[in-house]
This record gives sequence, structure tokens and C-alpha cells, in this order.
Amino acid sequence: MQGGAKVIVCNRTAARTASFQGRAGIAATPAELADNADVVFACLTTADSYREVLLGPDGVIRGGRAKTYVHVGTNEVAVLQELAAALAGRGIATLDAPMTGGVPRAINGTLTVMASGPRDVFERTEPFFKLYANKIVYLSDRVGAAQVMKFVNNILSASNLALACEAMVLGRKSGLDPAAMLEVLNNGSGQNTATAYENSGPGADAKIQSWRRHRADDQGFGGVQRRGAAARRAGAARRSGHRIVSDRCGRGG
Repeated sequence: MQGGAKVIVCNRTAARTASFQGRAGIAATPAELADNADVVFACLTTADSYREVLLGPDGVIRGGRAKTYVHVGTNEVAVLQELAAALAGRGIATLDAPMTGGVPRAINGTLTVMASGPRDVFERTEPFFKLYANKIVYLSDRVGAAQVMKFVNNILSASNLALACEAMVLGRKSGLDPAAMLEVLNNGSGQNTATAYENSGPGADAKIQSWRRHRADDQGFGGVQRRGAAARRAGAARRSGHRIVSDRCGRGG
């Protein structure tokens, strides 16, 4: 909206569209949205959520205007290909375009978008990406390639976090101050996406600090010991093929 584009929003929980009143159009159903928009972007959580919103009785596929669907979430490649095939039957092209960069960069409009799908669809959609991203990489004409790239990114992101947790625990148990450790790491070769500050100014946090804050800690730098989730996500790399891509939207991005 800040970039001047005409925006219509839709959410299955109607109350969540309240903040857009007076700033954007509001559609009651995905079908209504697709009756009034040329390009539809969707970011949901599960494969079934996408099937409902895109292919259901009130789904995007029932709309009469939209000709391009942009898949912003992170899902199994097979799911995206299933959706793309169904939409193609109604003349709607699919572009695979997950993003990475985290909440602060989303707010600033400086995300990174990785995209795959028909080149002509990408080229006519790219101006919309530029409204929220300052780095856009076209990977392939194959829908699903960008999903694989997003998971490669997430493996490295989760691995960074798991390793940073282990290292911080080692330092803490040896008597080092966590804040001092971050000062050294972020000004040396040990800096990574887990230790770097996610925002600037007073109260700035590193990702590893955010994990601590959002978990119930009762001793020292105990939050960094809560690393099981990150380790499990990194461990997903042991699985093979496209099935390793999860149905979570934006996690680890």
C-alpha cells in the first residue's frame, strides 16, 4: 500500500482485516478477492489451508479476474505442484516465490525473494516484489525450485542458531557474560544470522536473544539451552528429496 499499489486483503478470520479498514479493499472470501484482483498473493500455514483457500468452494479458483497466483509460503514441492496444476486448469498461472529476511526487514521492505515459474509471469509480477523486497533472484522456470532454495536457506539458518546456542552455553558455563560474548562475536569472524542484531537502537536483539526472551528461563543464559527445536529443524536435512520442505510459512526465514 505504501508503494501505491491498489490492495485487497482477505483473511479467513475476518477480525484480522480490521486494521486495513479505510486503507485497502476487504474481500469476504478468496473467490471475491479473485473477482477483483489480477494477482493473488497467499501465505498460509498448512497444505490443507492452501487447498481450502485456493481450490475450495469459495476459493481463488472460483474468481473471474485473477490470472496470476503467487505462492509466498514454504511447503512441500509436491503440494505446490498440485495447486499449480489445478489453477492452470482455470487459466491461472502460478509463481513460486517464498521470501527470507525476518520481521524487521519485512517492515522495512528489504526482504529477499527467490522465485521460480514461467519467466513471463515472473517479469510481470516483479514490480510487486519490489514493494517489499530489495533483492529478487529468479531461479528457474520450474515451479517448486524456489521452495527447495528456501529450505536450503532454512537449513543454514537453523544450523547457525543451533551452533550459536551450543557456543553460548559453553561460554556461559565458563563464566562469560552473554552480552559481552555477543559484542565480541558481532565484531569478529563469529558473527552470523543467529548472533547479529535484528534491529537497531535501544533494546536491539539478536535472534538468539529473541529465543531466550520468548521462552521461560529461570537461570543465567538458560534460553540458549532451549535449542531442541532448532536442532530438530536442522536435522530435517537428513530426509531426502523434496519431501523435506515443511508446511510452515516463513519459519526460519
